[in-house]
This record gives sequence, structure tokens and C-alpha cells, in this order.
Amino acid sequence: MQKLLNFNELKYDPSNSLGEGSFGVVHKGDFRGLDVAIKDLHSQTLSKDTIESFKAEALIMLDLRHKNIVQIYGYCIEPKPCIVMEYMEHGSLYDYLRKNLVISFETLFRLAMDIVKGVVYLHGEKMLHRDIKSLNVLLNEFDVAKLCDFGLSKVKSDTRSSITFKLVGTYPWLPPEQILGKKFTFESDVYSMGMTLWELVSHEIPFKDAQRPEYIPIRVLGGARETIPSTCPALFAVLIQWCWNVDPLKRPSANEVLQFLRNHENEIKTNTVNANSSLDLPPIAPKQTQSPKSDNINQNMSVTNMENKLNNNNNVGKELPIQTIGGSIMPITRNN
Repeated sequence: MQKLLNFNELKYDPSNSLGEGSFGVVHKGDFRGLDVAIKDLHSQTLSKDTIESFKAEALIMLDLRHKNIVQIYGYCIEPKPCIVMEYMEHGSLYDYLRKNLVISFETLFRLAMDIVKGVVYLHGEKMLHRDIKSLNVLLNEFDVAKLCDFGLSKVKSDTRSSITFKLVGTYPWLPPEQILGKKFTFESDVYSMGMTLWELVSHEIPFKDAQRPEYIPIRVLGGARETIPSTCPALFAVLIQWCWNVDPLKRPSANEVLQFLRNHENEIKTNTVNANSSLDLPPIAPKQTQSPKSDNINQNMSVTNMENKLNNNNNVGKELPIQTIGGSIMPITRNN
């Protein structure tokens, strides 16, 4: 399929949307008889340089081919920039988890594997996702989970206001180092992925009790993490805690997460722990510095500056106390 598409060949109703993402509105449409999803970018806020960045990054995304990555078919520039992608019949993982309040351990494992495999593929291509969360995981008609809404970091930055530090919509999944304005890395993706794995067992958004989303980064920097439900398989809980370690160098790589899931598939599916398994966090392999293809996130914002800016907002209420880390794990059975 072509990369630069003719906008006149796209058929859809702009007034009927599937939802709105971080940098555009998504519609169901038709392209040459194929059901597609069309994301209209918020072009009124995009600079000429950003349009060029969009074109360059769209070309990178078009080369990605993996069963757990939403396929990008092409893009348009005129009369307005948009992306044409694979249509996912069953919508977002976020909606799925709210329609299915109880899922089997087998389904939990399968969805986790889909998410992790997608991240492993992106990292293997030296690409960062930067915004992993249940809203950016879509399900097809067979409930195969695929990552979407990645790569266009410059576009996302231009469509967010400075008053919210370019982080609107992702506060609950933000890794501590990004809050501090440090470089976004593969380990940062792993933190957000760990939060998304937590969503699989909680069916909730992280820190939903926060009075204002702007307070969540301060709580995270203070050490807060969500409570892991008692119904979570013990080794899956270990994996989640491993991913959201405050120190990026103590987090696993996406490949290590995938290997952990493979090694403990039966235990997670049955919520048991074999005699030779440990509920302690696994050892971390020595990290080697890797360079992603692009890294447009450079937020020079200290905790003090963030607190001052929040406190200067007349609509800001009182800060919530930091939540206790960790949670209880249900009784498990050890197989000898």
C-alpha cells in the first residue's frame, strides 16, 4: 500500500469519531474498500517544522511490521495531516478492562505477552513508545492486543500547552526520571509498561484517587506506587514491582520481562510458585547504553519548579498524602 495517500480516497464522517487521542481525533473510515482508522491531527496547532517532523516519523512508523503493533498504512498532508491505520474492532484495552471486570489468569497472561512483545519489537528497532498505557493498547476482533499512538513525540509536544508541562493525559504512567526532566530511555518505557500490567490486574487507572492529575508526579517522586490487588498472581506482582523501580538501571529490559513471563507462564496462569522460584526481585543484568532513533523529550523541570507552578495555579486544591507502597498478595501454593 502507498505511503503518501490521496486524501480524496478516504471516506469517513468527520462528525462521527471513535475517540480522541493525545494528538488527534480518530474516525472509522474506508480506503479502497478496506476498513481503516483515520487519525486527524490537530493541524491548527502544528508548526511547519512539526509537519516535516510528522512526515519523517510517519515514514519510520510505516516500516514497522509486527503482530502486536497497529499497522500504519499511510498518511496525508493536504488538505490536512492525518494517519491511516489498521482498524481495531474491539477498541482499547482501557475499555475492555472496564467491560470485563474479571478476566482469567490465562487471559491476563496472553494480554501481558502481547503488550510486552510489542515493546520488545519497538526497542529492537531502537524506537521508544513514550506513552504506554491501556488507552494506547488496542484489540482486534480476536482480542489480540497491539500498541498504537507511538513515535510522534514532536507532534504530541506541539499539541499540548506549556501550563501542563506537555504531560497531559499521561501523568499516572509517567516514570520518575521523566518528571525530573531527564532523558527518556528504554527503561522509561518499561516503567510505563509496568503500570499498564498493573492495569490488567486492577482494572483501574493508576492513582485514580488523586484530586488533580497534576499532583501525581509529586507523589511518584515521593515513592508512591499503586497497591497490587490481592487477586494478582504472586509472580506477576513481582514482575510489576520490578518494572516500576524508581532507579531505571534496576528495571528489567523489555526482553528480560518477556523472558520472565515465558519462564513463569504456568505459575502465573495457575497462581502457584514452583519450589525453585523466588518471590524476590530477579537479578538485573548489567545495562549497556542504547540510543533510540529519536528522543524529542527534554523537559527542564525540577520538582521544586513543578510544585511552584502548581501552587501558583488558582484552581489547585490541597495535595494528597503519598500513598503507601505495595500491597498484599493472596496465599499461594508451592509445587514441590
